[in-house]
Amino acid sequence: KLRSFIPFPENDLKEIAKRVEGIAVVDRSICPGKGGPVFSKLRDTLYDMEDKPKILEFHAGLGGKEVRTHDFEMIGDKLLSAAKGGKVDKVTWV
Repeated sequence: KLRSFIPFPENDLKEIAKRVEGIAVVDRSICPGKGGPVFSKLRDTLYDMEDKPKILEFHAGLGGKEVRTHDFEMIGDKLLSAAKGGKVDKVTWV
């Protein structure tokens, strides 16, 4: 769970990325043309890694929409599928 955005914990996230097959990023805001701010920063941080994990982008809670437990279960299911080589959408709106 990311607790701060600035300064972005690049080294910590690189170490975590070495040990996992997939990372789900749930952004509550978007930057037109670039995606969510946390997703974009994480993608940039891991760009040079040779064996980087799959990074999935989810947008949730926009406009005050409530995000429920079953939404996070769906995110987990999609992440597991992607880690096993399954096809996933570029962006998922929750």
